[in-house]
Amino acid sequence: MQDGVSALVRSLEPHGPEAVRDGLLEAYPSLVQAHGEMVAASAAEFYDARRAEARVRSAMGAYFQDGDPDRLASALGASAQRYAMECADRTIRESARRDPARPRWALVAHAGACAWCLMLASRGFAYLNDRSADRARHSGCTCTPVVEFGPRSARLRGYDPEGMRARADRCRDALGSPGDVARDWARLTDAERAAFAASGRGRIDGIPDEVLRGLGDRADGFGGYYFQRVVDEMATRDRMWLFDGSLPAIDYSGKPRDTFGVMKAKSKSFNPFDYRRENFLNTQDNEWRDLFAHDALQKAGFKVEAFGQYDLDIKINGTWFEVKSSDSSKSRTEGKRYIERALRKAKKQFAKRGLSETNVVFNSLYRSYSDEEMIAELIRQKRQHGINEILFINKEGDVRRI
Repeated sequence: MQDGVSALVRSLEPHGPEAVRDGLLEAYPSLVQAHGEMVAASAAEFYDARRAEARVRSAMGAYFQDGDPDRLASALGASAQRYAMECADRTIRESARRDPARPRWALVAHAGACAWCLMLASRGFAYLNDRSADRARHSGCTCTPVVEFGPRSARLRGYDPEGMRARADRCRDALGSPGDVARDWARLTDAERAAFAASGRGRIDGIPDEVLRGLGDRADGFGGYYFQRVVDEMATRDRMWLFDGSLPAIDYSGKPRDTFGVMKAKSKSFNPFDYRRENFLNTQDNEWRDLFAHDALQKAGFKVEAFGQYDLDIKINGTWFEVKSSDSSKSRTEGKRYIERALRKAKKQFAKRGLSETNVVFNSLYRSYSDEEMIAELIRQKRQHGINEILFINKEGDVRRI
């Protein structure tokens, strides 16, 4: 294509700029159409020709000023390639619409796509047609609607909807159970719930019937609210982790990792057993326990900057958090007291730095108090002490937002 455009410009160039313009207006649309027909069986000929003429007029503005034939050919060659491929896209869409097999469609996200797009991409070939896929997109979306031609042909390089779905599900799990999200939904005002019901955007599959029955006449719009909550949670994670599972690097420039603690051995994959006291060379202070929190947050796709003992502990996406990783308690009563002391201390640490909102990462690995009991107590005391945000890391290293 580029060679053809270059040859056309070169053949006209000796006759002067006006001849170049007139010749391109006559020949360039035919060139685009011819190449479009080679890429796709048919094209919207009138539209393509008019658009090609408009592109010539636009490019000629620069050519009249600088007289550079190579720049003119490069600009028109790139446009011709794009126009020809758009012919192919239209043909695929029209062919799929006429296909009696009614193939399904997916929205294929690109690396760096937003959380909304990655959530939609994680659904795979779930759309009945290209129009339903298009309707799900947001303004300015650059994701690509792709048709499925069978299990083998659907495997697009770099597109892993199963992996995306697994990571989206981990973000969904961070919100708690569907019942937990339903309780949050019930706390919204009627106007807020009506706005979600009216939007009609997004939905979550697999909500238990008993949860929907429990909502009664307030169930309308809950699927959209749940969907948006998951998207909002995904937006707190690293985009490349969401896209392909790449772990974001932990930034230890503020405090080297080995100053927290040095592990004698470490498994290739994340293993909570590696973080027991006996596997550390130096356990004189409590900072070695924070490494479990660092690595669990990384595994969950959070971007972490570590600081440590003489400052607030970490930043997640640029926001300060204090990590609480105390040793085990011997009773429920002591466990509750520890939670209260930890949250009070964190609030004082944030106030000392002049920060009004307190955020805490609570590491449960080293406490005998059960995860379920700790979550219930953290929910109660979060409200009581006015804590802004708590990320709870359970004994398996999974993250729950409280």
